[in-house]
Amino acid sequence: MATAVIIPARNEEKTIGAIVKTFNDHPETRGDIFVFEDADSTDNTGRLVWENGGCAVHVDKRGKGQVVKAGLDMLFKNSDLSSRIILCDGDYIGLTTDHITRILKPKRGMTIGVPDFPLIDVPEHVISAWPHISGFRCLPHGLIPDDAHGYMLETQINLMAIKRRMLVSKVMMPGLKSPFEWPLSPQRMRELQRDREWGTRNGLL
Repeated sequence: MATAVIIPARNEEKTIGAIVKTFNDHPETRGDIFVFEDADSTDNTGRLVWENGGCAVHVDKRGKGQVVKAGLDMLFKNSDLSSRIILCDGDYIGLTTDHITRILKPKRGMTIGVPDFPLIDVPEHVISAWPHISGFRCLPHGLIPDDAHGYMLETQINLMAIKRRMLVSKVMMPGLKSPFEWPLSPQRMRELQRDREWGTRNGLL
């Protein structure tokens, strides 16, 4: 049975086509690629998903965590898809079928695929957090919390795994790059600050 691929996206037309095509080139993910677009997505992301063999759904939600949770609820409501999923950010560059094989190799627990570290000067706390906040991972779909929220999603998933004493494997993904910029854009900083405030109120930070 193919492993379902879940990709949250907001205006990812520069990268989404290549990502979807690569997942379709892999025998274990071919045909089960679902891109859930944030309500604020306005570009050609959806069209490029369909053109490369994926399924694009525009979700009436804002925020990474909210979009992933809403998409999973739709997908697994009346479905016999595999209980394991791959989560993948829609803005990665350099994804290959070898990366997919690597993340699928461990069959238990959660596997976190660690992309290349940024090639720019960033604060030490960013480098320290890098392996833990990766948006590329394979995990049981039940590990996504009901209150999944924004960029807190990966932190919430990590905490769920710890509470369940789940095996967590970290696998380096050489050549997989995140278009990380520093300093962050003002919009991204505002979004992260809102998520941080939410996480503090809810005991996650």
